[in-house]
Amino acid sequence: MKRVKRVLALLAAFALVLAMAVPAWAEGNTGSITVQGAVNGESYSIYKIFDVTGYDMTTKPHKITYKVTDSWASFFEKGNPGADYVTLDSKNQISGTTLDSSTAPEFAAAAITWAKDSTHNIKATESKTANEGGVTFTGVTNGYYLVDTSLGALCSLDNVTGNTATISEKNKVPSVEKKVKNGDNYDSSNSAKIGDTVEYKTTIMINGSVEKVVLHDKMDAGLTFNETSVKVKVDGADVAKDNYTLKKPGTESSDSCTFEIEFKDNYIAGLAAGTQIEVTYSATLNKNAVIDTTGNKNDTWLKYGNSGSVTSETTTYSYSFDLVKTDSDGTLLAGAKFKLYADKNCTKEIKLVADGDNVYRVATTGETAVESIETNATSALTIKGLKGTTTYYLKEIEAPKGYNELENAFEFTIGSANISSNLSATNNKWVEETSTGIHITNNAGTTLPSTGGMGTTVFYVVGGGLMAVAVVLLVTKKRMENKR
Repeated sequence: MKRVKRVLALLAAFALVLAMAVPAWAEGNTGSITVQGAVNGESYSIYKIFDVTGYDMTTKPHKITYKVTDSWASFFEKGNPGADYVTLDSKNQISGTTLDSSTAPEFAAAAITWAKDSTHNIKATESKTANEGGVTFTGVTNGYYLVDTSLGALCSLDNVTGNTATISEKNKVPSVEKKVKNGDNYDSSNSAKIGDTVEYKTTIMINGSVEKVVLHDKMDAGLTFNETSVKVKVDGADVAKDNYTLKKPGTESSDSCTFEIEFKDNYIAGLAAGTQIEVTYSATLNKNAVIDTTGNKNDTWLKYGNSGSVTSETTTYSYSFDLVKTDSDGTLLAGAKFKLYADKNCTKEIKLVADGDNVYRVATTGETAVESIETNATSALTIKGLKGTTTYYLKEIEAPKGYNELENAFEFTIGSANISSNLSATNNKWVEETSTGIHITNNAGTTLPSTGGMGTTVFYVVGGGLMAVAVVLLVTKKRMENKR
């Protein structure tokens, strides 16, 4: 008898340890279970492991007698997980137990794993979806219950003996934060040149055991995912690939995304609360990049449980500039040819391709670049797909006819916005302190005297005249001599 009392006392103590609130015991055959802090949209299930066949709440510790339910009897058979914690007599009543506050979590985990194995044919006593007000199971018959949630981790175990059992949702939802590399740091946004590699880092915070954890990532059309770049780490060490499944474009789930990573439930369950999973990967800014305005988005959302989801987003910007080529009077000049460089010595050329009337963009790998860009007399030239907060150099390789070629490359900086011209507002003429754009001026050449100039011609004319006079005089003299 003493042994039975000890067993019952241990079970009662175990229930009170796991419950966040001490149950209010009352006479009756039914009670209720309330889950405080239930997550809206997640489902909660209760499993009745033992029937309560009798109880006495007037003594301490309380006296409760249990009998295993038919569906759970095999769980406690020799060789099965429950037998490591509870021994049943011939009438399926508890005759011995090793359960205490230290072994209770193991028992609960084993029980829920057993229940979710379809071969054991264990059905939840009742399931409900939580709303903003939480979740409560009413009309619950007396028994010892396991409470589980679709978040994936056990909530608690508790007794219902005509009372209201109140337990707390101990699980906290995971979080996700996405950053993009900006210089030496990771930030919420950056800028890049078409063809540049854009590096991302997504951090998943696991705040407790959850199920169905899937990381989704969707890139705008201006970003091309580098499929071999994905790395998954915890504390700087690679996560074994059998702990997750990487679904690349064309193999992802029904969610429209660029790629997704589906983590195995048993891997997540083994992580301590507060563990950070770091996922790094990259993309290339391509020719479809959005220039300035909204930028190029990369969205991440983390799904978990039944319907939980948290999101994070980064933006990569790319910029353009308008080249305005004029003479010293501000009139547009045609025929000036330029190349664009990333360095002052003009050794790192940025290759460009035509992308419409008077528009050029940075060339991508495999594209045939133009030899140079050439100005016209009717509009500015637009060059797009460049990284912001960066200095560039325009080198004139051929000046308009009649104009001097620039001695040095023209240096300019793009900040965090496009550098656009407003020639349409100034009748296609550059007006100082009014016009905008990258303005480059050419000066007209000067004509110098040459040996075929007017000075020599005068001497030729005068000399010719004098020779003619001399001939006339000579002829006249001869005639006069002949008459004599």
